[in-house]
Amino acid sequence: LYFRNETDGIAVGSNGFSKAYITRTTNAGVNWLAGELDFSFSFQGLSGIGDNLFLLGTGSHLVKSSNFGEDWEFVPYNSPSPFYSIKFNNGKGYALTLYSNLYISEDGSGDEWTFVSHAGAEQSYAMEVLDENNIVILKENRKIVKSTDGGLTWETKLAALPYNARNRVGGLSFPDPNTGYAWVSINDYGNYYVFKSTDAGDTWEQVLVTGGPGSLSGNAGFFDANTGVLAGPGRWLLRTSDGGATWEQPELVGFPDHTSNRSFQDLFVVDENKAWAVGNKMIALSIDKGATWTFVEHGIADIDSAFRTVAFYNDTLGY
Repeated sequence: LYFRNETDGIAVGSNGFSKAYITRTTNAGVNWLAGELDFSFSFQGLSGIGDNLFLLGTGSHLVKSSNFGEDWEFVPYNSPSPFYSIKFNNGKGYALTLYSNLYISEDGSGDEWTFVSHAGAEQSYAMEVLDENNIVILKENRKIVKSTDGGLTWETKLAALPYNARNRVGGLSFPDPNTGYAWVSINDYGNYYVFKSTDAGDTWEQVLVTGGPGSLSGNAGFFDANTGVLAGPGRWLLRTSDGGATWEQPELVGFPDHTSNRSFQDLFVVDENKAWAVGNKMIALSIDKGATWTFVEHGIADIDSAFRTVAFYNDTLGY
């Protein structure tokens, strides 16, 4: 809380869901008017000197204003934020934090990273780098933003829904630079939705709504513009081969009974036919565009094998 005089004050904090909250008064606290700021983290502290304000946000983020909160500026700073997506494309590396901070490794080595921008409100979970200019981010509450200048500025392409802590991200997949699929949960995990773009993420249409298992994990992976798989909790899988018009359950082969309630955590498409999926005590392989998934006995001892993510460098070398 900060008052610049006897009547004008500002208070900041969280809306209860780790979101930025700000409210102000012009009559010494008798009445307060709430507002919103375009940041994907809550505020933990406020200090002021005259009309100059300084906010401390979750993850040590810094925000400032020189006109008593009429305008706010994000202060670039390498804050200790959790990273949720990392991509390498055409000699550059791109890393995205939960709090929507984008960093770039210019030489693609990953040795040095430079802060580029803050991609606005709603926390970020998935990113696709289409080329050196076009980047798409899928956020919670169904929000999708896109940059056409290499991550310097961002424009909303699918507006966020009213906040719900369970409007979460399932996955984002672009099998080619124009075609993309975004998978999210809405209504307390009650329903899964898939949205499709055919113009490099500029516009999105809903192609699926279906009941979900009551939680959300996993990822989406597409082999081509028409064929792809969603892999989620409770060994839940769903596949389309006609661009999202119809969906069916893939066949599971060799999965032990004890994995029936295990959840997939990630999915990686290697080529036009082959993909890997990993999860809690599970590794699975498909070689027919996701129509069939075979349980793989990995033989790795002395770990709990709760696999979180998978990536392949080529057809044979994977991590």
